[in-house]
Amino acid sequence: MPVRFSSRRRLHETGFTLVEVILAIGLAIVILVTAMSFYHQASDLRRQLVVASEQVSTIRLVMDRLTAELRMARSHDWEGFNGDSTSLRFVKCEPIASSAWTRNQAVSDLRLVSYGAATGLDGTNTMVVGLNRSESLAVEIRQSRATAAPLDAAPTTASSNATTNVASGEPLTDVIRFVHFRYWDGATWVEEWADVVPPLAVEVSFGLDPQPDDALPDEYPFEVFRRIIALPGGRESDPFAEFFAEELAGSSSKATEVSP
Repeated sequence: MPVRFSSRRRLHETGFTLVEVILAIGLAIVILVTAMSFYHQASDLRRQLVVASEQVSTIRLVMDRLTAELRMARSHDWEGFNGDSTSLRFVKCEPIASSAWTRNQAVSDLRLVSYGAATGLDGTNTMVVGLNRSESLAVEIRQSRATAAPLDAAPTTASSNATTNVASGEPLTDVIRFVHFRYWDGATWVEEWADVVPPLAVEVSFGLDPQPDDALPDEYPFEVFRRIIALPGGRESDPFAEFFAEELAGSSSKATEVSP
């Protein structure tokens, strides 16, 4: 009989009380919640890193594309090179692929390319919401303008339109929220360019955050991605610069003589 009582008492002492079970469950819940919190923080940090990496990659691709096209910019007596602080337009010359040659169809190596900031409204404030790009055949534009222009009118030169409007262009990206262009004339940086000959260099600045309303472009407080692009077809390196300048001056003098 005493042996049987001792065995039952030993079995009773090896179990867990209700308080111990509740404490164990509570501790497990705390550990699980802490682990889930760390997991969500790590997932959110990873997502932010992926988004930031994609944004930087997008800006790098846009920069590389703009660099390649600006380096193909050439002097042009009809369209020239026009730009302001948020947009630019120029004529580039690129090789023609053999697949583009078709019978009875005009083929040109001259393309009119435009880049410009896309804007939208944030309440009552206008802000940059992306970057637009458009491209068309420069020859077709020249022919259409020549057909529509009067016979006694002089052709429109680059200096008659210093600013460009690319709002209707193809959306290139919505990542860029700050756009600023400047142009090197050989002595200083200028905010606008309107000439038959491209500038010597273009400074391109992009940002991922909107510019504050009370800040100037030079006072942009956030991280900025900037690149200075040298143009081989710039004023001092283009052999046709002097020719186009004389051509433009001759057209202007003829227009003055014809006008009443």
